Amino acid sequence: GTSFSQSLSQKSKKKK
Repeated sequence: GTSFSQSLSQKSKKKK
């Protein structure tokens, strides 16, 4: 769902 996508986005940003 959307929450799943947002979670991945946040993790991606944290890696950056």
